[in-house]
Amino acid sequence: MKRCIVLLCDRQYAHGYDEFLRGLISDDVELIAIEGGDSQQWEEAIDWLCIEIDIFIVTTAHGGGGEDEAIAFAHGWARLAELPCKVDVLHLPVWQ
Repeated sequence: MKRCIVLLCDRQYAHGYDEFLRGLISDDVELIAIEGGDSQQWEEAIDWLCIEIDIFIVTTAHGGGGEDEAIAFAHGWARLAELPCKVDVLHLPVWQ
């Protein structure tokens, strides 16, 4: 089964998160929807990592719409794409 990821970002993007983001990028992921105030920076970082890894994943930024909106978007996107997707909601790990 394919996966749609909702990534909840409560802080600004930093390169230190790249290894975590690389771990999200895989052939079974169809969508990564990013929610949070700095979501556009997170989305851009994921897009560049996808290019580096040579994989296509749809990414979307949902800055300020709230967790529920991003989750609803992921479910709606999967339905419209006619893909059976499991929606995983992930929080950023603590990074120091």
